[in-house]
Amino acid sequence: MNSRISTFAMFAIIVTVTLSATARAAGPLVGWGANGFGQINVPAGAFTAVAAGNSYSLAIRPNRTLVGWGYNGDGQINVPAGTFTAVATRLYHSLAISSDGTLAGWGYNGEGQINVPAGTFTAIAAGWYHSLAIRSDGTLAGWGNNSVGQINVPAGTFTAVAAGYLHSLAIRSDGTLAGWGNNGNGQIDVPAGTFTAVSAGDYHSLEMRGDGTLAGWGYNASGQINVPTGTFTAVAAGAWHGLAIRTDGTLVGWGLNDGGQTDVPTGLFTAIAGGGAHSLAIRVIPIPTVSARGLIAMTVLVLGAGAAVLTRRRATARILGAPINSAVAAAALSSLGFSHSVLAEPAPVPSQTVALNVDSGFVSPT
Repeated sequence: MNSRISTFAMFAIIVTVTLSATARAAGPLVGWGANGFGQINVPAGAFTAVAAGNSYSLAIRPNRTLVGWGYNGDGQINVPAGTFTAVATRLYHSLAISSDGTLAGWGYNGEGQINVPAGTFTAIAAGWYHSLAIRSDGTLAGWGNNSVGQINVPAGTFTAVAAGYLHSLAIRSDGTLAGWGNNGNGQIDVPAGTFTAVSAGDYHSLEMRGDGTLAGWGYNASGQINVPTGTFTAVAAGAWHGLAIRTDGTLVGWGLNDGGQTDVPTGLFTAIAGGGAHSLAIRVIPIPTVSARGLIAMTVLVLGAGAAVLTRRRATARILGAPINSAVAAAALSSLGFSHSVLAEPAPVPSQTVALNVDSGFVSPT
């Protein structure tokens, strides 16, 4: 007589969600340094880009709208409506690139520095009283004050641009630097080599080489060109100070510190900006990634002569270390080769516990 024996056994799949150092596209702002006009009273929310002027600040939200705060004596924080991909400022005027590539300018206009040209652009820079931009074809445009030739842009194509008090800098398409305008402190005596980022202070210049190291030249009364050693992913020049993001995401500051503008906060950051005597940065928000610990328990039904079927059951995954949702837990199962269906649970669960249905489809032969 044939008998069929059914038994139940439990087994576990180990799933882990950890916080990676990979940054999201947007993060919260932090500000430090002088705050006489509320320029470091950063708004709540997430941001994708930031710029620091003389006692005021600007930033772009993930929905591409602009926000401004701090000093507003010339309307420099009266941001325009619309959506934008880049923003720049220096003294009392502001510039932005609209989502369609056209330019917007607002704030002080005593030298025509916000009389933006027509066309589409990919990069912008604001000096004290002059403005620069890179057209979609890579050529440069300059407007505003031209007392020392700071808007007499060179020929050629460029990938990045920066503007100081009365000097201008740009990176050519081959990675080499060009400088023009005032050179009273050697701020346009550009070094040889290739570069990936450029920034201009009032009388000094900072750049990042292709190997991630920094270079500085020009006025150095406050040590603003005494760049730190190491490798970096971003650099920014304030009026008389410098900031950079190390490759590990931490910040470093140097130069004039009369307002605390180089007293950088701890943490990890994705973007920086230096103003007159204040500084701004966008913090990293770590992304959960599947990697090591948490438990999903399921039941195996063992049928008689060795045929085993993993039954379809509701399973609970407790993920350690981060809020998580069922979609991420399901992705973990996929990586282990299990098919699944996800229960409706779109938002992260603060308890770090999620539920999903699992069906392995596994059958061992008899």
